[in-house]
Amino acid sequence: MTSRLSCTTCRGQKRRCSRELPSCELCRKNKRRCEYPPDSPSMAPESGHVFSPGADVRSPFPALLFLDSYTFRKQRSQVQPPEINLPRKFLNRLESADQMSRVANFYFESVHAFFPIVSKLRTQHNLSRLVVQPSADTVLLLLAMRLVTQSRRDETTRSLYELTKKCYSYIEQSNLFTLKLLQSGLLIALYEIGHAIFPAAYLTIRNCANVGHALGVHTRNPSMQILPPAKSWTEHEESRRAWWGVVILDRYISIGTGSSIFACKNPKPDDLLPVDETSWDQGEPALIQSLAVSASTSIPASPFTRTCQAAHLLSRIVRHINDMHDDAPAYYREAKQFHHIISAFDNALSHELDSISSTADPILQIKLFTAIALCFSAKIALYDHYTCAEVDATGGIGTPEQLGMQQVALENIKTTCIAVHTFAQKILLFSLGNDTTFLSPLLCNCLYQAAMSYTWYIRETGQTDLHAHLREIVDALRLIGARWGVANEYLKVLENGNF
Repeated sequence: MTSRLSCTTCRGQKRRCSRELPSCELCRKNKRRCEYPPDSPSMAPESGHVFSPGADVRSPFPALLFLDSYTFRKQRSQVQPPEINLPRKFLNRLESADQMSRVANFYFESVHAFFPIVSKLRTQHNLSRLVVQPSADTVLLLLAMRLVTQSRRDETTRSLYELTKKCYSYIEQSNLFTLKLLQSGLLIALYEIGHAIFPAAYLTIRNCANVGHALGVHTRNPSMQILPPAKSWTEHEESRRAWWGVVILDRYISIGTGSSIFACKNPKPDDLLPVDETSWDQGEPALIQSLAVSASTSIPASPFTRTCQAAHLLSRIVRHINDMHDDAPAYYREAKQFHHIISAFDNALSHELDSISSTADPILQIKLFTAIALCFSAKIALYDHYTCAEVDATGGIGTPEQLGMQQVALENIKTTCIAVHTFAQKILLFSLGNDTTFLSPLLCNCLYQAAMSYTWYIRETGQTDLHAHLREIVDALRLIGARWGVANEYLKVLENGNF
């Protein structure tokens, strides 16, 4: 069977095309992917690789990878990505090449500032190809980019959310597992977290963890991986950042659920952290530090690297307060050790923010806000767990270790809430000359937890002078609520007062 039209590669290179399906002679000879325009007969199910709307979207996949990955590797087998022709309803939502470019530019000017998991260089390259022949996973990623930059939950945005989820499901069922699929899932999860769409957010981030494991981006030596080896340093870095995105969102959700059953394991000391964002955006290789080395906050690091460190500390503290220990004194000593570690990290972040504040660009500050917020969330979770001995179930009540840790918790829960109040003032100050597009939804938890503590403290002590602090924290949540609906959900709880 042949196509009426030449394949996109031959057309672009002005070469004579044999028009054979599913792959032309030149593409087979050069071992490259062969794609035909949407109006060619390649849309017919006879090709065996692409599917028309309404057809069975499952594409052949080497089951041996899951049945016996060892034999799969020994045979030097590879997972060939299927060719998918997306239904027009997904493509139509992007409308035109100009709009695709605007969507990408707005995404990199906003969300990329606090959640840089998508390569700007590689996306620009994909956009240039999209005009000729849109790949299914690139269309999905652009839909997810457009979704996560929406600030309102109106009917138009809800329909975009539903369409993006359907596109994700369509591609996943077509057995097209790529890094863009993982990145799209992460942006969908970020949107769901940002607008308190539960349990969808919880399930989406767990699905992202499974996709990451299957792709093999969770470690440098995966036992099973669908992705072919990375061809460039930029691609390596993008995979690493996507996996850290899974860790960050998964650990953030664990604060509210109070569960230490994570979707993926904690990073190991020899796992590598992201490099400086400026170098990555420009495609310039830079020094890469391991988690163990970068535990020292004296070593300069990018804002996203600090966010990864904060998420790692948060996961260790969440696991500590939820897992029971037979040795109660050792348990309290470990808690005090976490207190010292998180306090040192908090101080380092404060110094970095102060040094950035002296610059003329306020966006540099906002890039560090997410790491600071996760750090505050971790501190409040740790101290809140040890302030009340009546709910302590470790069996070490009254021991010197327990009393010492309780004293640390009582002293630091208040100072941490005061620090969150100062943080809320910085958020409000930042908003004076800027819009809210740069604000991350991950800022909300620490503001909410501090507001809860202030409310309780005012009730118990009658210190009404603290109302001013509480109001500014609430104002910061209300500001974020103009961008992310989850802040408004937190405000409902605070305004109700039944906690």
